[in-house]
Amino acid sequence: MTDDFLKLKVKNGDAKILVMKDGRRWKPPPGLDSHERDPFSLRRRLFELMKQAIYQARNKMVIMQQIREQYKYGSLYKMGFLMSKTDTACRTFSKFASRAFRGCVLGKQDVIYRHRVYEILNSEERVLNLWFTVELLIDLIRKNDENCKDILDNEKIKDKKSGWKFVD
Repeated sequence: MTDDFLKLKVKNGDAKILVMKDGRRWKPPPGLDSHERDPFSLRRRLFELMKQAIYQARNKMVIMQQIREQYKYGSLYKMGFLMSKTDTACRTFSKFASRAFRGCVLGKQDVIYRHRVYEILNSEERVLNLWFTVELLIDLIRKNDENCKDILDNEKIKDKKSGWKFVD
């Protein structure tokens, strides 16, 4: 049943039109409504809650797709997306770097017995790759910030919002 919902593609519009029924009037498949070990119909209720969660998530996706289509070429949207991507990359870097440091410390204390040389080289490579990604994203943010400040300082441009060209 869940596979049917995940395969369902909703184009711009109401998600309930495609299903032709409301999620609250769901009839359980045969064998789920009467079960010896489930006198309070907990299985049926859980299936109902899962179905409602799928409907709500799908309806939210339709709304977000419409909002993305509306703003996807805007400089402010692109800058927000870049900030979010940088924030995620920084979190990933910090988590991995702290775990690699902890593994290195435990390896030095002979608490962990593994192939230390290979793991250290592998973790160093990944830390450098993550740091390089973070540095590139930070450079893009700085470049776009400088462009925005130049446009705000320039008094000749009347429409400052459309004058800002985002650098990818």
